[in-house]
Amino acid sequence: VCNTGAASGNLKPKREKRFTCCYCPWSGADKWGLKRHLNTHTKPFVCLLCDYKAARSERLATHVLKVHNKRACNKCSFLGDTQEEFQAHINEVQ
Repeated sequence: VCNTGAASGNLKPKREKRFTCCYCPWSGADKWGLKRHLNTHTKPFVCLLCDYKAARSERLATHVLKVHNKRACNKCSFLGDTQEEFQAHINEVQ
């Protein structure tokens, strides 16, 4: 878990809250940015067909399509062989 630090403003004594990465020098102004950045280190999106890991779900979906010729759902572990099969799954889960 990463800690947050603080950086001072230019003219005001008010301190801006900063969110810092525990793996590298990166810091940002919001928790969402930190979470997204941390994914570059932890790579939480894992291919079910090989050892590939990605920081973003879109990158994993692109990998699965280009390398394994399958369509991957970004909400569950479904893998479709055709666009029609994939679209039927998406319509079913919405």
